[in-house]
Amino acid sequence: MKKVLLTENEYLKVCEILGESMNKQQLIRKVYKALDPYLSKIHRDDDWNTILVIKNKLQETFEDCQVDIWCDNGGYRSNRDNTAHWKEYNFNIYNGEKTILSGILNCHAAGTMDDMFSRYDITIHFN
Repeated sequence: MKKVLLTENEYLKVCEILGESMNKQQLIRKVYKALDPYLSKIHRDDDWNTILVIKNKLQETFEDCQVDIWCDNGGYRSNRDNTAHWKEYNFNIYNGEKTILSGILNCHAAGTMDDMFSRYDITIHFN
């Protein structure tokens, strides 16, 4: 399925379809409000279950839209000097072919030297 980014006016039209009058910043605040409990703590799970919980929360928040979350090439990343490690999840929230919001969830390693991802925190970035 081809995905298209929306202009500000198209965002407003989608929001009207959803019964809400919101611009992009308001949509972003809505996401932050819904995900705050998951973005403000350290997570401890071996199966990245928190990402599934986040997807379900986004789907609940934008119930008339579809939410996709995925990793490119396994998702694991590190900086050039190999001192920071994270797992990167892309996400799209869209209505039909129109993407209303997209971005990246970064799970930053906060575990031990032996198991860096035994604990992690999550940040979100919007495109």
